[in-house]
Amino acid sequence: MDIFEFEQAIIDGQITDYRPYVENGTFCENRDRKALCIRYGVAQELYPEWAQSNDPDDWIQLLLAENGYCLDILSKSEAKDILAEVLKHDLNYALDEGDVMMDDYRYLVYDALMDAKDIPLKVIEKYFETKDDNDDDTVLELKYQAMQSTPTTIEKTMTPMQLFAIQNPLWALNLTGNQIKHVLNGATGYLKL
Repeated sequence: MDIFEFEQAIIDGQITDYRPYVENGTFCENRDRKALCIRYGVAQELYPEWAQSNDPDDWIQLLLAENGYCLDILSKSEAKDILAEVLKHDLNYALDEGDVMMDDYRYLVYDALMDAKDIPLKVIEKYFETKDDNDDDTVLELKYQAMQSTPTTIEKTMTPMQLFAIQNPLWALNLTGNQIKHVLNGATGYLKL
């Protein structure tokens, strides 16, 4: 069965046992069929095996991470691109034993924090606990201030623009770090923050 017939069989629900199709071909055929399984969310019982594979080609593991599968297993990977995808799906994986993520992969945690709108409070607290004095975390500090603030009745009725104009950190609450950075860069020279 070629790759196109395999994909059509997946769509039509004709396959019940995927193992022979993803193990009995050439390396490239097996990899392409695994990728289709992940794309269509089938053969999930095989995903943990694929996630734990010591295969030097970690493309399948990356696909699993990109699609949010087997994050517990993949969070222990040493591949930076896989770890970045794990963090995109769940920032709580930054809270590992021994602070390995915060120490060895801090830049990945920073990037994930900057891309996230809803940051778990424990993650950002741990990020600042392990902060290096040389880090410029102005944007994340503003986001953290907003997360810690309890809006007053009046502040609840205000727009983000109004909050920004009065220099209240709550304006940043529903933005990602990157969005906050763009706003601050655009406002440079107009407002003193």
